[in-house]
Order: sequence, then structure tokens, then C-alpha cells
Amino acid sequence: MALVYESCPHCGKTVIRGAMRCLGCGKILKTAEEQAVSIEKLRKSVKKNSWKGMIRIVLLFSGMILLYFYFSEQLHILLDTLF
Repeated sequence: MALVYESCPHCGKTVIRGAMRCLGCGKILKTAEEQAVSIEKLRKSVKKNSWKGMIRIVLLFSGMILLYFYFSEQLHILLDTLF
């Protein structure tokens, strides 16, 4: 996802589109309602992504445990030949 830039209407400095505040002049670029909507979207996104990450980690460890359970003898033989 590429960042899109626009200029601040107050000072003309370049800011990221959708920014809440200009880093150049410090003026607020969004209304309070727009800020609340942006913050809520971010919260939902973080919450949604954190669940996906947790599920992926659980599935990864479950898969590793199953592989070890079914192939533990072969793994021990392989490790004994290597070390």
C-alpha cells in the first residue's frame, strides 16, 4: 500500500492524506467527528488483526506438535546420525 500525500491547507507543507494533524504547522486537519471515525476504524482493524495472529500462532504450534508426535522416531534417528 503506497502512501498518498497532499499539501496542508494552512501552511502548504506535504502531509500524508488522511492525517489528523499537520506536522509542519500543528493545525488540526480533521474535524472531531472525522477523527473519531478514524480512531474507531483503527481499533477495529487492530482487534481483527490480533485475533488472526493468535489463530495463526495456535495453528502453527498445533501443527508442530502433531508433526513431532507422528514423526518423533524419525526425528530422533535423524538427529542421532547428524550429531
